[in-house]
Amino acid sequence: MFSHANDAMAGVGGTGHARSVFVTNDALSGHIGTAQILPYLEGLAARGHILESLSVETRVNDWDREGAWRKRLEVAAIRYYPLRRSAGPLYKLERFLLPSRLARALERSIAGARPDLIHCRSYMPLKAVLEASARHRIPFLFDMRGFWIDQRIEGGFWNMDRLIWQQVVKWLRATESRAISEASAIVTLTADARDIVSSRPDYNGAPISVIPCSVRGDIFRPLSGKPDRRSRLGIPAQSRVIAYLGSAGGLYRLDVLYRLWQSMTERGVQTSLLFIGDHQFASHAEAAAQVGVVLDPRLCFFVRCAHHEVPGMLATADVGISPIIQNFSSLGVSATKVGEYLSCGLPVVTNAGVGDARRIITDGENGFVLPDFGDDAIAQCTAAVIAGLDGGFLPPQEISRRAGTYFRMDHAISAYDAIYRNFVSESRT
Repeated sequence: MFSHANDAMAGVGGTGHARSVFVTNDALSGHIGTAQILPYLEGLAARGHILESLSVETRVNDWDREGAWRKRLEVAAIRYYPLRRSAGPLYKLERFLLPSRLARALERSIAGARPDLIHCRSYMPLKAVLEASARHRIPFLFDMRGFWIDQRIEGGFWNMDRLIWQQVVKWLRATESRAISEASAIVTLTADARDIVSSRPDYNGAPISVIPCSVRGDIFRPLSGKPDRRSRLGIPAQSRVIAYLGSAGGLYRLDVLYRLWQSMTERGVQTSLLFIGDHQFASHAEAAAQVGVVLDPRLCFFVRCAHHEVPGMLATADVGISPIIQNFSSLGVSATKVGEYLSCGLPVVTNAGVGDARRIITDGENGFVLPDFGDDAIAQCTAAVIAGLDGGFLPPQEISRRAGTYFRMDHAISAYDAIYRNFVSESRT
């Protein structure tokens, strides 16, 4: 069932250590950087690759934790060059200056590092990477993650009725097409996305690796002490607890969570909601009211914590939920929270139309996949969750073990390591 961590390495191989300049628009000091970028870079450095990192950091970042990210890079012997952005009123203005700043920084890194490859994470650095790759004849890895342009449009972030956004999207589409055509290797998060990219007319035959968002098994694992953990948060001992991890809005369908809570409550099952991240009751109560659900403030709990503290919070829950809009872009989504839930032994409620969901979740064993968001599907999900929590779901340790075959961080690092070695092998031939 969980075959794609191994599929990620198909078509790549070789020996030798690569010199790489890694370029990302995400902040290494932020939550994504801490959870999803730094572990990859540390793992690649531990396998002998020589790395330089260009990232975009906000001047004030709540997740910085006294520069812990810098210490991690220094311990791993990774040279880093952060580009600073303001967190205040200048934030949007600096966005227009960022491409030229990034291009200049990349030129300096290439001159000093003489890399075998440029590793481009997602879309924002593409213009600088494409120009540098062509100018210096250095191959690049397009680590595209998902279909970012479509995510922004389908998530309602860009108003496509406005001419300016139509022009922006036109330019981004051309840049995306050029990247897919010219990349020496491509990484997608899901097998569904790989199949879509490989069928595009601009695809030029570069090897495509599937590397889902991954999880550190030494941090995300089943923990004991649920009653005490619940008591500290004030969660009723008899409640069934549904956890939602991460931000709300955009691609996520939180109305599904509200309706599932209401459906379980109407079935006589006291259910509490645990929101982990930057959440407030007022905003959720307002959103729930729009779908006819009245949330009970006594059964809603809110926690904000550092990334390494998340497993302890999830240990208070019975189920994790990750409902995502059913659009084209969702086929490229690998929700980190799904891997984190499962690795902590929680069954997961998600939905069809999200990349590889049916490959990861088996109904009644490690969760439930909603076929759609209709009332009948919510009723089916309610029945499945109640039955599962009454003994139908697999034990937490088995759920976690299965998750490891797909989401394990060392599998992802091995896949990136194979790609890097292939760049060195090809450059020598």
